[in-house]
Amino acid sequence: MSHHRLQSITLIAMAMAACTHPASTPQSEPDAGDDGWGASEDGDGGDWGPTTTPSPWNYIAGADYGIRWDDNGEGPFRTDRGGGLHGGVDFLMPRGTPLYAPCDGKYLAGYDDNGYGNWTQIVCPVPDQISRNDIFFASILFGHLDSSAILGHGQVKKGQLIGMSGKSGNAAAAMINPHLHFEIVIHDTEQEALNELHLKGDETGTGRIAQFFIDLRETCLTPTGLASNRKIDLGNRVDPFVLLACLTSDKPSIRRPDFQDHWYKWSSEYQAKTFDVNVGQQFGP
Repeated sequence: MSHHRLQSITLIAMAMAACTHPASTPQSEPDAGDDGWGASEDGDGGDWGPTTTPSPWNYIAGADYGIRWDDNGEGPFRTDRGGGLHGGVDFLMPRGTPLYAPCDGKYLAGYDDNGYGNWTQIVCPVPDQISRNDIFFASILFGHLDSSAILGHGQVKKGQLIGMSGKSGNAAAAMINPHLHFEIVIHDTEQEALNELHLKGDETGTGRIAQFFIDLRETCLTPTGLASNRKIDLGNRVDPFVLLACLTSDKPSIRRPDFQDHWYKWSSEYQAKTFDVNVGQQFGP
């Protein structure tokens, strides 16, 4: 995780002081008057994925196969990973599955040899539908990408293509099924969220995280009956499938994988009273 830590800190400093990005791909200088978080480097805001939905966030992938489960590890939130609990969810998906930004926000992207491989981190406000009058920011991590459609740092839009899923970093071994490592950490301020390093073993809750979970329970979990077989909190981390289920209405239909022996559906871990967790919620226009 040292590469991730170094790149995140360097990118944040770059956004404020227009420093040089340490990665191999050069980062263009921000325009005069820019705050350092301009449009993505292709110059036109990037490629676009799903049509923007009436839901607060968009779903993050173009296909759904459930949860990764293989001899080298189990993919649900809070599973024991030896030295710490799993801080995200491993979304099972074949290499090359398109990945999309769930929300408008700022992003950082880089590479970590020994951890997440190609990774993208998006920071955006938690929508009012969950936070009510409280202000929180989500640091959203996509790990093990095959390729990134956005580089360095900048602004990202809801539904924008950010890359393709893969097996980079410590997921490259043949016995590990292809997947997206996806996690969400909640913070009080945007800067705290941008500084988030998504380190394994960081299980200490800070700030007003208790209030976030009160809001989540009252605005989504209780009305929908959405629940997990496990706890949905881990320090400042929230079970990312739970938050996606609360905020999206465009989840693809789940498919049976032909690249994993066991089909581990969302309903193996989650239940809801008002919707099928394998299908997702349906919000009106």
